[in-house]
Amino acid sequence: MELPFNLINDFASTTGVGALCILGIFLIIDGREPNLFPTIEFYAQTKTWALVAVIPVFAISYVVGLFSVVVVEFTVDIFFSFFNTGISEEENLVKISFYNSEVLTQEYSKLNKEKELLYGSVIAFILIGIGGLSEIRNLRMLKKIILLGVSCAFIVSFASIVVATKTRYKIDSIVKSAEKIDNELFKKELYRELKKRETIQQKSIE
Repeated sequence: MELPFNLINDFASTTGVGALCILGIFLIIDGREPNLFPTIEFYAQTKTWALVAVIPVFAISYVVGLFSVVVVEFTVDIFFSFFNTGISEEENLVKISFYNSEVLTQEYSKLNKEKELLYGSVIAFILIGIGGLSEIRNLRMLKKIILLGVSCAFIVSFASIVVATKTRYKIDSIVKSAEKIDNELFKKELYRELKKRETIQQKSIE
């Protein structure tokens, strides 16, 4: 049985976000415990690591990535209400399903996945930035480069919220446009039906 491409793509993208979060956590811990990296490197070269650790790491990365997406999106809805368009994702999904348009469904899925990835990246880049600050004590010679990288990480984290919000507005705008067109088509069809009935009634009277 072959897995759908969308399912594989969703798993890979969410796992990627989780892997970035784990990288940030690793950098934070490694900055305080310099012996951590050599220890992991030692075990990673063994056959046992490939058999026992690889699959759980992928599973943990997926869970962490999914958790990051949910937490950031929930936080934005609660503490940044001015970012909220007032239209829930469930409402948009129901409308998209009702219109039964393949193009609309594909565009909605693509934009929604981009929004989730951007929201998940917020925590990932914050952790990487904190991890970079933690590593300064081990790499004092590279302090300026690390600080530059940390600044970029925090900028990207903030930009991810902004771009994700714009993507969210775009999704709502597309659904509203589809709803507007559907209402106009309904009105035209209703008008034609009424005119048709009027014509039939006139002929019956004559």
